[in-house]
Amino acid sequence: DCHGPDFAGREQPPALTGFGFMDKWNRNTVRKLFETVEQMPPDQPKTLTPQQYVDVLGYMLSVNGFPAGPTPLASDRPALARIEIRNVRPQK
Repeated sequence: DCHGPDFAGREQPPALTGFGFMDKWNRNTVRKLFETVEQMPPDQPKTLTPQQYVDVLGYMLSVNGFPAGPTPLASDRPALARIEIRNVRPQK
């Protein structure tokens, strides 16, 4: 609820979708996003399993229009570090 029902963010919590999300995460890795999400909620960090955090990441990426990859995301940090978030406009 901190980020709002549309994930657009509120006063302090950042946006999880749209331009705010892309501006913050463009050219970062999914591993860095995973490690940030792991710290949520701030008063109870790391209370989910690694797979549950990966599920949250998958949902966030899907909501932002990223296509699914050939294999499901895994909580393997080195593998997540090889996936870069890119704000690239589709070519016409």
